[in-house]
Amino acid sequence: MEQNRSIDPLSKRDNGAVQIFDPDGLSARIRKVFGGDRAAANEAAQRLAVHAIRRNPLGYLKLGMHAYLGYWRGLPNLRWILPWGNGSGPVREVYPQDIVMVRSAFGVDISNNNLARTLSRRYQLRARGWYLFLLASPFLGLIDLLLIWREKKPEFLQRAFFVLWTWLFLTTTCLAWPEAEYRYLHPLSFTGLAAAACLAETMYRRISARLEFNHVVMPVTSRPADAISN
Repeated sequence: MEQNRSIDPLSKRDNGAVQIFDPDGLSARIRKVFGGDRAAANEAAQRLAVHAIRRNPLGYLKLGMHAYLGYWRGLPNLRWILPWGNGSGPVREVYPQDIVMVRSAFGVDISNNNLARTLSRRYQLRARGWYLFLLASPFLGLIDLLLIWREKKPEFLQRAFFVLWTWLFLTTTCLAWPEAEYRYLHPLSFTGLAAAACLAETMYRRISARLEFNHVVMPVTSRPADAISN
């Protein structure tokens, strides 16, 4: 109830990270109850989460669906979203005490790290279309399954297990975090490329079979016409 009376109430489902990690968020409130004891606060938070899921599993699934749809809704705004996700946004996200701690421990100044254009950051910012492929890749696997199911190929069970694993990973990603974090989709790169390759192989086999069928049938159907002309 206290969280609902704050500036980030639980009804704002797009502010999940802020609701948890804001200085006045749920995490800080739980630590305050346990006198700053992080271990006790983490244990209490885990029990609270398990109780909430058991009490309203449908609501938990709805949160996961909301997170999944958030990935699709955010695609047009990736140019603005990705810099915040990789720490290169216009506002420095490192706290002053963290800057002092890192400088004292390692002798490195990280106060302007958000301005550094590293290779990994440049790759992420320029690969916006890749995230669309990653989101679509589980559906590529499903399409491939539908095609080989009609052909009753023996590798159906193998590919079905592969597609199931892909969807379980995507489901876990959406259920584990309340917001769309595109960097969490990168493990789908392998499964996405594999699904695209399987679908391409299936389509190639079907097209080749159709062309071979037409090549065999066409001469047979043309013989009566040739015989009549003779």
